Amino acid sequence: MAGRRSGARWNHEIFAMKETRVTRTLHIVLLAVTAVLSAWTPDARAADVFGFNAEKIGVPGFDPPWHGKGKYVFVAPNPNPRTSITVDAFDLDGYTTCPPVLLKGETSNAVIGVGTDCNPYPKAWLNEGYGIFLGQLAVSVEITLKDISTSRDVLWEALGVDASGKQVFFQGTFRGNGADNQVSQSWTIDQGTLATTPVQPPGGFARPVGIIVVNVKSLGAGVTLPAFGSTRLDQSIYLVAVTATGF
Repeated sequence: MAGRRSGARWNHEIFAMKETRVTRTLHIVLLAVTAVLSAWTPDARAADVFGFNAEKIGVPGFDPPWHGKGKYVFVAPNPNPRTSITVDAFDLDGYTTCPPVLLKGETSNAVIGVGTDCNPYPKAWLNEGYGIFLGQLAVSVEITLKDISTSRDVLWEALGVDASGKQVFFQGTFRGNGADNQVSQSWTIDQGTLATTPVQPPGGFARPVGIIVVNVKSLGAGVTLPAFGSTRLDQSIYLVAVTATGF
């Protein structure tokens, strides 16, 4: 596809963490929440469980509210900012003339895709993805996707702060279970996942980790990363739902 980076080039650049809209926003968010997590102590309050499900929002015949927007805030019925989730479309190729937007699906209004004028295909695919910003620190985040094959994995990144106030970064993958493409599949990033995923913060981390951002990505055609062996990470995806559990 014209304009896309080669797999080899992107394989070297993925770790560079170039300052983008997502990483700039993350830096600001992490500075604000570091003090909160380091001062956190358990209490008797029940943890917030919050999220959204596109299948309960999108209906036939009408464009869903996220369609054509660079980002969309899913607000809980209460409406409490702490239980909101912002989904941000991003394109790792860095197009400036046609920035990425969230889209409805090719055949369904009840899924969330990503596209640009340069690549209007509605699934997040080939260096496209989602930045999922939580309204509060979470101990676990469940991600539900659709159209997942078994031949390629989906790259995820979790960013947050650990119990010592250290900013931390993790990477892992979601692997399909062989279900039909039209069937949604869910994965949970929790404290156990962070402890066992191949890419962890240098020097380790102190539990618990407060997750504040999850990125879900489709990398360039045929791209692999050393931590995940020969597994291809160019899976095309739709985002369906996110459920987070706060502290």
